[in-house]
Amino acid sequence: MGLYSRLLQTHPLLTKSITTWIVVGAGDALAQTISSDDEISLRRVAAMSLHGLLIQGPALHVWFGFLERMFPGKSVQTVVSKIAAQQFLYAPWNISSYTAWAAYFQASNQPGVNAVDVAIESAVTKLPSIWMDGNYFWVPVNLFMFGFVPVQLRPVAQNGGSIVWTAYLSYRANQQVIVRAPLAAFEEI
Repeated sequence: MGLYSRLLQTHPLLTKSITTWIVVGAGDALAQTISSDDEISLRRVAAMSLHGLLIQGPALHVWFGFLERMFPGKSVQTVVSKIAAQQFLYAPWNISSYTAWAAYFQASNQPGVNAVDVAIESAVTKLPSIWMDGNYFWVPVNLFMFGFVPVQLRPVAQNGGSIVWTAYLSYRANQQVIVRAPLAAFEEI
């Protein structure tokens, strides 16, 4: 942990992004192993890992810094505020970006399919149920993390829980979404 801690001090964004890249890849490989008898798609692992490297890792770095500035300390009220912000602000964005990314990746290989429409449909359709499931998993994890883990190690703690969560999220995100019509989901809102 000494080298990792030094890297967090000297290259925090890069270290957290690479860590998230590895965790998301491991979670997706785990999801594929559990949900299918087929071989693991390295292309899918690479695509989902790229989300971790380019989007989720940097977002976690910025997000945890923001939360600590907005809600400094570890009092009960502060921890509850951080958990509420995490679940109501960060989680919906993260779930939507991940499911849209997965759907776009899947649809981009299908001729005649508008991958953007599929990505939007996936994010809108899957967000409510995945978010609800995430509350059962992440609220206890966040209670521990915000109450006991130093801010510079929170992305690492988050990623520890993320291996399990990403396996579930990847499984759900990579389920097929049937597009009814372009942007049809927004017409119902």
